[in-house]
Amino acid sequence: MGRTMKSVFISLILLMMFTCNVEAASIRLSRKKLSIKVGQTVTLKVRGAKKKKVKWKLTNKNIVKLNNKGKITGIKVGKTTVIARIGKKSLRCQVSVRKIASKMTAAQRYAIESAKSYLSFMAFSKEGLKSQLRYEKYSEKDAQYAVDHCGADWYEQAYKCAKGYMEDNSLSRSELIDQLIYEGYSPEQAIYGVNRVLWCE
Repeated sequence: MGRTMKSVFISLILLMMFTCNVEAASIRLSRKKLSIKVGQTVTLKVRGAKKKKVKWKLTNKNIVKLNNKGKITGIKVGKTTVIARIGKKSLRCQVSVRKIASKMTAAQRYAIESAKSYLSFMAFSKEGLKSQLRYEKYSEKDAQYAVDHCGADWYEQAYKCAKGYMEDNSLSRSELIDQLIYEGYSPEQAIYGVNRVLWCE
């Protein structure tokens, strides 16, 4: 009788351990990876946890907003990890937030075409090109969109501008840098352009 009770007791312990392991293994997040847009909201769910308490946390709080129900909202482009803790078990979901794709208007498309046309035969700073587009009656918004999306390398433009000045004028290094800054190039772009011209000569 004693041996029988002992065997039953051991069997019960093993059964409980097996049940706990199966239950722990079955607990999972509804998603392991997630890609959302800025402003988009998605709710993560813990499956298999029944009514156990879940604690939510983030590795980077600047990317998404997270409440105590697992609801996340994208607030900034970037990556973070959502961690759900149930007892000693931690579940993770990698979240990537991307920006909302904007549709190009007809006016913006024409502005980009004009910007590329100007850049094909003359060097422009970003501000200089924007001013030229504004002179051509493009709106402030469309001109800004064009210079942001025309694909220009403004450092390369600074080099071309400096090279053009050196071919037609005899300027010192500091005078040439000042001239490029006057043309709308940043100090860094102006120095790069001038140094490249002088080093190549």
